[in-house]
Amino acid sequence: MNLLILSGPSNPQYDPNPKYRGTRRSWVRHFDSLPEDHQYNKMFYWLLEEGGETGVVHDLVKAVALAEASNSYAQQKEFEVIEVTAGRDQPETSGEFLGFDLSQGFSNSLLWRGLKSPNLRGYDHRVGVLCNLLCEFFSPRLNQNGLFSEFETASFCLQAMTALQSFHDSLFEGGSLEEFRVVGVYLVSQPEPDALNNLNMATSIN
Repeated sequence: MNLLILSGPSNPQYDPNPKYRGTRRSWVRHFDSLPEDHQYNKMFYWLLEEGGETGVVHDLVKAVALAEASNSYAQQKEFEVIEVTAGRDQPETSGEFLGFDLSQGFSNSLLWRGLKSPNLRGYDHRVGVLCNLLCEFFSPRLNQNGLFSEFETASFCLQAMTALQSFHDSLFEGGSLEEFRVVGVYLVSQPEPDALNNLNMATSIN
């Protein structure tokens, strides 16, 4: 299974969609106030080692423990574990379906801002008209989590954005959108155990 431990917006200065609960959100962080050999920081380094640049990990017990410990120590107490799947693939956990994201490597996303029209100054007028039409058509179809509820709608949106991007290689993202895929996003259903006890248990697992 592919798991992410995520919280609020990763780039709050860039006017993100506050409802968005997809793959492009902030990670847990190192706590400088805790010793390096503290269980929390040990788990943080596990995340860096296994997750790499995308933050995708595969150990459910450790992921849940780290998310709960982060909510205990951090001021931002919104970390959650989500499972991400390719397209229509079913999750391995009994997670709650949040929606379909348009994601690159289970990390970057085309939906994190809510499909707002980009700054079109200097663009060909025809591209601007089509871009505004795309945003006006697809934005109302985003659900309460800032994602698409139907795979077909998500796939259609990605096709339309990819086609428009071919007219200008920095319209939505820098470069091609060929690496973006429709991915399923599921909130992992877990009870609420004591965070520190759970963290101790997780760090004892090889």
